[in-house]
Amino acid sequence: MGIKDKELREDEIRAYYLKILRNQLSISDLSKTQILQIIFFAEDELNKAISNINEYLIANPGTTFDYWTKVNKNYQDSMVVIDLLKPMANKITHENLESLSQHFTIQEEYAKKYNWKLGELPEHFESITSIDLFMLTLESCC
Repeated sequence: MGIKDKELREDEIRAYYLKILRNQLSISDLSKTQILQIIFFAEDELNKAISNINEYLIANPGTTFDYWTKVNKNYQDSMVVIDLLKPMANKITHENLESLSQHFTIQEEYAKKYNWKLGELPEHFESITSIDLFMLTLESCC
């Protein structure tokens, strides 16, 4: 099983995050899911760093946010990973939204064609194919 073939476990995400920071891992070696997992982790790390910076600002009047971002390693590391992965993550998110929109459009067409109410089974259930059933239940499940 290659690196692209699996979703990262929670305990693996930090290791991959660090490998990206150390230039030990190419983004092209990651799957779309792995890229999103790592960028979500980096954004969480960034939020923690900002929270810490906020506490530093309160404890050290007269200092600036900009000063603390320059000395806070977690903030800097998170921004590096986010800046590296953001273009790819945005593309993946856009593709997923387009795909979801296409599924909903197809589902609506099925509903109109067979006069179905979304999320409900039609009267003549025995004539429904598996794709029809999928289209019926997609909106009610997602």
